[in-house]
Amino acid sequence: MFSNWSARRLTLLGRIAILKSLAVSQIVYVLSSVPTPQGVIKEINSLLYDFLWDGKSDKIKRTEMINSSSKGGLKMIDIQSFNQSLKMKWVKGYLDDDNQAKWKFFVNHYLERHGGNLVFSSNLKRQDVPLLNLTDPFLAEIVEYWSTLNYRDENLDFFSTELWHNSLIRIKNRPFFYKSWFNAGVKEIRDLLDAEQNVISYNTFAAQYNSKTNYLEYYKAVSALKHFRKKCSSNLNNPTRKYVSLLSSSNVCKTFYECIIEKKTIKPYKKPGKMAF
Repeated sequence: MFSNWSARRLTLLGRIAILKSLAVSQIVYVLSSVPTPQGVIKEINSLLYDFLWDGKSDKIKRTEMINSSSKGGLKMIDIQSFNQSLKMKWVKGYLDDDNQAKWKFFVNHYLERHGGNLVFSSNLKRQDVPLLNLTDPFLAEIVEYWSTLNYRDENLDFFSTELWHNSLIRIKNRPFFYKSWFNAGVKEIRDLLDAEQNVISYNTFAAQYNSKTNYLEYYKAVSALKHFRKKCSSNLNNPTRKYVSLLSSSNVCKTFYECIIEKKTIKPYKKPGKMAF
């Protein structure tokens, strides 16, 4: 005979299955195709949980509900993470050189002055994305979500660290991008160092890269590098970012969703039998 908790669990699982097959499937297109303000996400989430609990207060923490069944959760859909993972499919498509879809011309139009796909390979944190002044809200949301996942601020190798759009390397308290330098081949910090791993002089830089620049611009960049070097490790392996590697998955949305959920979930309640329903 089922315990009270077992019966409640089966009821919840049934309702979650209904939500996934009906409600969630209907909003996939909307979430993946248009910008979704946080207020809308919260409202959708509230509606789903109102259905789940008959309009009453939650009986189980939502960070437990969304956990996998193998970890004691009920695999309740987390709309915020779901929306974020859907947007990652656009990142994969844009970075795929074999993808010749026409929508990429639209993205290139907005990102060209920022180095194109450099925006997705840089170490930009979400708080700095507005500094790019992306006027299209859908693209801005995609870049913000990607930056939330991709940004890291520890265990960095100084020499192979990306120079452009790096939130850890700042001029006037903001990341920077010199397009002429980038076009000349300057991408990582190592590109501005000599054989002894010291920053090259302005004259050496001008001769080596034949880039249109001036001493003031050069001095600002070098000063930013020196400041960053004081708080950065060296001689470290610089592995591919975890989320960059996930883009190679055959099912990007599912892979990203599971990875995001893993970071958000907590251990299940140890004594479910004592829950007040």
